Amino acid sequence: MKHTRQESEQVELFDGNLNVEKLFNKEAFSFDVAVGTLDGHHPPVVNNESDRAYYVLSGEGSIRVNDSWFDVSKSDLVEVPAGKAHALKGEMRYLIITSPPFDPANEEMLDEG
Repeated sequence: MKHTRQESEQVELFDGNLNVEKLFNKEAFSFDVAVGTLDGHHPPVVNNESDRAYYVLSGEGSIRVNDSWFDVSKSDLVEVPAGKAHALKGEMRYLIITSPPFDPANEEMLDEG
């Protein structure tokens, strides 16, 4: 089945360092896809319900999963299993694939430590 991108919800987070745009507003999927544009730092969070993957479209940065940092650039993918802390830094644009779909109630902000 084909889905065409339509008007999307956009959210700015972390003092404007991160802009997230949901690509499709379809609740029937078991996942969702959004585009993130980062210019700075995304503080550490954990989601105990959803697996997440970040696929870098452009730019460079680093993605932390638990205590490991991964340097990333175009075409890299980083997997974040549910329950794992993660953070991002750099200047990059990336796809965010979340399954089950993202629910802000499941996000827990963590200390920078």
